[in-house]
Amino acid sequence: FAQELWRQAAAGGLDGAPPFPAPLGEYLPGSTEQIRRPIERFFEARDAPTELRFAAESASGDWPILYENTMGELGLSVALGEWLGEDAKALAYGWDGDRYVALRMPDGGVALDFALAWDDAASADAFADAYERAAAVRPSRAVSVGRERVEGREIVRVRDVPAGSDPEAIPPRALTLIDGGDG
Repeated sequence: FAQELWRQAAAGGLDGAPPFPAPLGEYLPGSTEQIRRPIERFFEARDAPTELRFAAESASGDWPILYENTMGELGLSVALGEWLGEDAKALAYGWDGDRYVALRMPDGGVALDFALAWDDAASADAFADAYERAAAVRPSRAVSVGRERVEGREIVRVRDVPAGSDPEAIPPRALTLIDGGDG
């Protein structure tokens, strides 16, 4: 990313930038998507990620949150590559934002509730299909993958629990989106 930033500055592609700006301030990337594909996702058009949040009131005392974070396009790519091989890494393209929560199940197991926003329906469908294929190579887990639209955006919802458990038993969590500006 920094090398592309410097190439853009040297070529005069950054208005008012010093010859070799640091990736700080307005030149700081907002996602691993921008780092992996700096020209199309940062320099040609800033593709800011959509921020996803699970509503606080949807947390259940029987399923306490252990951890909550985002994975990003890079993390998604690494996971898909591990489960399905190097060619599957490209299935993370089209990512536009995500949020996951790891939950302690009433029986002590760990569940994952994962929501991902996509640039378009084709990208969302490709990822949903890939995650279902990944579930087949992870026999220690039971998975449900669903598609929905939230605030007009393409969303994939993944519920991932230990084998023998029901992924649909994860308490429903309301999802809100904060548009990153690329809509």
